[in-house]
Amino acid sequence: MKQVIKQAMKRSMRRRTALLGGALCLVAMPPTGIAQTTPPAQPRAPWPARAVRIVHAYPGGPLDAAIRFMAERLSAAWGQPVLVDPRPGANEILSADVVAKSAPDGYTLLIGTEATFANNPYLYRKLPYEPNDLVPVSELFAINFGLIVRGDLPANTVAELIAALKGGARYSYASVGLGNPLHLAMENFKRVAGVEMLHVPYRTTPQAIQDILGGRIDACFGSVQIATPFLASKQMKLLAMTGSTRLKAAPVVPTFTELGLAAVDYRTFVAVAVPRGTPADVVQRIHEGFSQVLGTRETLDKVLDPNGYEGAASDPAKFAASLVARRAAAQRLIRALDVRLD
Repeated sequence: MKQVIKQAMKRSMRRRTALLGGALCLVAMPPTGIAQTTPPAQPRAPWPARAVRIVHAYPGGPLDAAIRFMAERLSAAWGQPVLVDPRPGANEILSADVVAKSAPDGYTLLIGTEATFANNPYLYRKLPYEPNDLVPVSELFAINFGLIVRGDLPANTVAELIAALKGGARYSYASVGLGNPLHLAMENFKRVAGVEMLHVPYRTTPQAIQDILGGRIDACFGSVQIATPFLASKQMKLLAMTGSTRLKAAPVVPTFTELGLAAVDYRTFVAVAVPRGTPADVVQRIHEGFSQVLGTRETLDKVLDPNGYEGAASDPAKFAASLVARRAAAQRLIRALDVRLD
C-alpha cells in the first residue's frame, strides 16, 4: 500500500513540474503573434511636410505686413504654404496661449514682441500658460518708436509738447491694448518728462490711427511707418524717435538722445518661438529660414529700412541667453512705472 502511494506522489510531482516548466517557457518566450504585429518605430517625416502657421497679435498694421512678407518668402524656401493667423488682444496673451498649447511639431509658430518674451510675467500675476512653454527660436529685428501727434496739435517739437502739458493742456494717447511696448513707451516718456496724458487703449493699430487722424486722440508711440503716409499731408507729425541714430526712413527727425532725453529711449524686439518639446533640428530649420529671409537686400529695402526696423536674426542659444537681461530690465521698468494689469 505504501508503495502505491509513493508511486502516485511521484507521478503528481512530475505532472506539476511539467506544467510549471511549460508556464516558465510561456513567460520567457515573447508571444509570437504580438511580436509579429507590433510595428517598428516610424521615422519622423522631413519638416515641413505640410502647411506652417504663424500666429501673431497685430493684424492690419506694419508688423502684420512685415510678417506676411516673410511668410511668402518662407513658403517659397520651404516648399509649403506658410499661413498668417492674427490673434489680437490681451497684450499678446491670446496669441501666445494658442502656440504654447499647440503640438510641438514645428507647424505652429509664434511671432511676438517684448510683451510676450519679457513683460507679461511682471504685468500679470497669472498667465494661462507658463513662460517656459515657449521655446525661443530667433530674434528677428528691433523696432524703434516715434512720438507721433495729430497734425493740428499746437506742438511741433518735443519741448513744445512738454511745455503745453506742463502748462495745463490735457492730451490723450493711444496704444494697442494695455501693457504692450507702445503703452510702456509712453508711460516712460510721461515719467521722464514729468507730464500726464490720458491713456486710451485700442484693440488694433488701424483703429488707433483712424482716431488720431480724426482728431479724437492726440498722440501715440509707434513705428515710423505708421506716420510716414501722413507726414506730407500734415495729418500727423513725428516729433522724435528712439534709437541711437536717426533713421533712414526719417532722417530729419531727431532722436530722444539728441534732445537730452536719453531715458526715453525705449524700443522693443520682435522674435519667433515654438511650443516646448519641438525637435531641435526643426527649431534650427525655422531659425535658418527666417535668417535667410532677413538677410536679403529685398527685405532690407522693403521691410527693415522703411519701418525703421534693425535686423538681428540671432540664433536660438544667443536669443535665449539675451532674454535673461531683458527680463530683468523689463521687471525694473515695470516696477518704476508701477504698472500692474491684474
